[in-house]
Amino acid sequence: MIVVLRIILLSLLHPIDFIRKFSFSKIRVLGKAIRYESVHQIINNYRRYIEDIPVADDKVVPFSRDDFLQEKQERLEQHLKCGEKLEFFCSSPELTIIMVLYNKAELTFSCLESLLSGTYQNYELIIVDNHSTDQTSVLLDRISGAKILRNNENLHFIKANNQALPLVRGQFLLFLNNDTELQNTTLERAVHTLKTIDGCGAVGGKIILPEGFLQEAGSIVWSDGSCLGYGRHDDPSLPPYNFMRVTDYCSGAFLLTHTHLFKVHGGFDPLFEPAYYEETDYCLWLQYNGYKVIYDPQVVFRHFEFGSGVSEKAIALHQINQKKFFEKHQGQLGNHCFPDLSMVQLARFATNERKKKRILYIDDRVPHIDFGSGFPRSNSILNTIASLDFQVTLYPLNFPFEDTWDVAYRDIDPFIEIMVGYGLNRFEEFIHDRNDYFDVIWVSRPHNMKAVKKYLVPFSGKVKIVYDAEAIFAEREIRQMILNGKNVNQHKAAMKEVKLAEIADVVTSISLFDAEKFKKYGVENIVVLGHSLDAKRTDNAFDQREGLLFVGNLDYDGSPNVDSILWFIDRVWPYIRKAFPSMTLDIIGSNKASTVQNIRAKGVTVHGRVDDLSGFYNKCRLFIAPTRFAAGIPFKIHEAAAYGLPSVATLLLAGQLGWKNGIELWACEANENDFASTVVSAYSDARQWQNIQASAWRHVESEMSHHAYRLIIKQVLLKDERNGI
Repeated sequence: MIVVLRIILLSLLHPIDFIRKFSFSKIRVLGKAIRYESVHQIINNYRRYIEDIPVADDKVVPFSRDDFLQEKQERLEQHLKCGEKLEFFCSSPELTIIMVLYNKAELTFSCLESLLSGTYQNYELIIVDNHSTDQTSVLLDRISGAKILRNNENLHFIKANNQALPLVRGQFLLFLNNDTELQNTTLERAVHTLKTIDGCGAVGGKIILPEGFLQEAGSIVWSDGSCLGYGRHDDPSLPPYNFMRVTDYCSGAFLLTHTHLFKVHGGFDPLFEPAYYEETDYCLWLQYNGYKVIYDPQVVFRHFEFGSGVSEKAIALHQINQKKFFEKHQGQLGNHCFPDLSMVQLARFATNERKKKRILYIDDRVPHIDFGSGFPRSNSILNTIASLDFQVTLYPLNFPFEDTWDVAYRDIDPFIEIMVGYGLNRFEEFIHDRNDYFDVIWVSRPHNMKAVKKYLVPFSGKVKIVYDAEAIFAEREIRQMILNGKNVNQHKAAMKEVKLAEIADVVTSISLFDAEKFKKYGVENIVVLGHSLDAKRTDNAFDQREGLLFVGNLDYDGSPNVDSILWFIDRVWPYIRKAFPSMTLDIIGSNKASTVQNIRAKGVTVHGRVDDLSGFYNKCRLFIAPTRFAAGIPFKIHEAAAYGLPSVATLLLAGQLGWKNGIELWACEANENDFASTVVSAYSDARQWQNIQASAWRHVESEMSHHAYRLIIKQVLLKDERNGI
């Protein structure tokens, strides 16, 4: 990349300027963090990493500091000529923004524009001008509604911010540099995070440099008091920078906090005047008092770093304040990581967070609830693990590019790291890079264990390996082959799958029914881990409902769901429509299978994915599950029962559930006559419908509680099977 080549050239030809331009004690380029001891060490390190520089396919326009400033200056001139004012009126502000200025009017104007164009406007603005000598005074004359303090001398950053503190009216307080530009939703997101995350004392965000690289994604404080902006000069779209994290501190360029906490702290500590380390000091104080400093990747802004330049005096001041900081916090800094590149993955979390166990969770894809095929259960397990205060990394093995950052976290805990874009091809590289990082590796589904087993062998005995087998999936394939008239050695097929469990410390199964099968094949250390659901019965009574409902993922031709719905419409639906000519069927679920997309049967509506199913569960009278081959437990029958919708299912599914015909559901053979007659009978029997609804709902309420589910997962993760603890 051209930008990186310019960095290297600067380091080789002008090493002193290089140190001034980049961080004072740590720098990070292309994912490689480099500790600074001397000019020669920096140069040698960069020479060593030249081979790692990727070749860009497209031409990259080099960033020009002068052109950037010239563009901003031209926009400022246009504004000043037009005579319009920037208006910041707010009668009852929730948030107060303090902005300290010293020249760079063109950057200030750009920052103010970004504030006015944002989605959040419930703030007041306090500006402290430290005796600027450029066009700042003229710009301030064109501002209305803000509180403006004009100093007769440069009081510098700490004194100026503390000077504004008595004027603050907002419940929340934001320190904002004038050389920043906020994305439209940045303020709204930051305030939301501060208000909704338990124990959150401050929020910072993803800082993007003008050329598009990261300045930082939260920051690290090392045990010697030196600091590192995590991810410096890396790609801001990479997974490590796109999940919420409790971190040591976030830059004062954008730091949101509670006003009362900052006042209790007494403002920024004058010990660090005129500047540097004041926000680091405050963030550590928050942590010592039980509050969290949150890095939120959706709080995004650009920062023209060193907008006023970096002088020899600033470098010296930074070094002096590092010493003061170390002396003040020496007792606590002993708990921080030693400044070592190999510790960056751990050090990116705040000190208290590093005590948590770290878990790698491997599945096909990001397990969104609406995917079906066992992914709702994976979603529940994953989010439950995160809620138990573990640090979780999710690795989508087979569909790594399926989710963008806009949708990846739509039903996933935002504190879970998701390795989007890696996949099976990069798993060996990933697990090698984090060789000493994880305490537990959780592998979901047999084909994933088969794919990664050879890479996990070196971890056996050192890291706890959990194999979430769910069920013996070979049985599903066996049933499918039998339906197609093929012969298969059932025992041999099952044993081949069971053999995958030999590397695991513990195996989890979806039901007692399936656990017994594993035991039959010699798997001893097995734990039953089914589904967890809220029982949220809908309101409509029997006579207020009509029609049938099918819910399931329909993305793949030949899958159990697609096979079942095609069989039902082709063989069963005509009998039902003959009995009830106005009968309707709603089919819901992600739908990429061409065979399902081509369904044109009368009374049948294929909806695709629906975010909120409660309306359908409330209007329909029966849920159908005509599955002919499957493994595990049909989650959607549990979900339907939780909503108060009784099901008609095949005997196969009833057996997997352990539910009795006529008690928790209607069960029948997977043939058209039996299934059709059962649906027709159930659709007309109000009394039995009410009994089955009540019985199935009680089952979900009593046996699938979140509390019991959490205890099982906690036991699986924490129990030491090798030592019997």
